[in-house]
Amino acid sequence: MPLTCDSTNTALVLSDEGDRVLQEVAAFATMAVGINHITEANCLDFYKRVSMWEKVNGAYRHKDYGKTDHFFSPEDVVRLIGLRTNASPKTQAQFNKSVWEAHARWNFGYGFEMPLDSRG
Repeated sequence: MPLTCDSTNTALVLSDEGDRVLQEVAAFATMAVGINHITEANCLDFYKRVSMWEKVNGAYRHKDYGKTDHFFSPEDVVRLIGLRTNASPKTQAQFNKSVWEAHARWNFGYGFEMPLDSRG
């Protein structure tokens, strides 16, 4: 099923290129963090999750043709209040597991084994 996004009730101005980029990356972020409707009640949770996700996987946005990371800010998230997508929701435990698995995948790869010295 394709991702759908409704930003009509946000503070975004879609004629502005920066806001269009923010809308697009936020829509994809809703899939990663498992919060598909940003509200005043959950905007702090969305920010915490997207911040954690970006620390593990890298920034969603970049400046200077990819040379500088541009992480989500609390102000970005406040401007996104009202954003809705059809992303599947995740509990906190499901989100934590996905972050842990992403961290392990990026940092250790598959088949990683710890070298152990023999103390024989």
